[in-house]
Amino acid sequence: MVKINSPHLNEVSTLAGTVGCSGDGTQEADGAQFNQPNGVAVDAVGNVIVVDTNNHRIRKITPEGVVSTLAGSGTRGHLDNHENGLLAEFYKPHGVVIAPDGNMFVTDTFNHRIRKITPEGKVFTVTGTRGRGYQDGGSLLAQFSFP
Repeated sequence: MVKINSPHLNEVSTLAGTVGCSGDGTQEADGAQFNQPNGVAVDAVGNVIVVDTNNHRIRKITPEGVVSTLAGSGTRGHLDNHENGLLAEFYKPHGVVIAPDGNMFVTDTFNHRIRKITPEGKVFTVTGTRGRGYQDGGSLLAQFSFP
């Protein structure tokens, strides 16, 4: 489940999700399932982007309450897809930020990489290599350890 905290109202409420683990497809918020949701960001039009860590997916909750998969096939792995982000693979992604141009940057934690998802859903590796490490360098030389 994805919950929101409204400190000024002194309450926590469910934004989306039910008890369960396997989440995919498009459904109303009250029927969606997440498996260890972590990173959350809100884009310029009010969509809530959720990193669904153990489902290896990036999900979107619209202001109307519709939940869909933005990127990730659900298969654990590393595969960019410059045409269809639903075919891309992540391995326990964790955090997300949204740039002013709408591009999302996701920490693909167990792949030790930073990935970019365009507003159209295309997935690219921005930086990081196969193995974990601590190496500064260009986009294809830098190494991270569980970013």
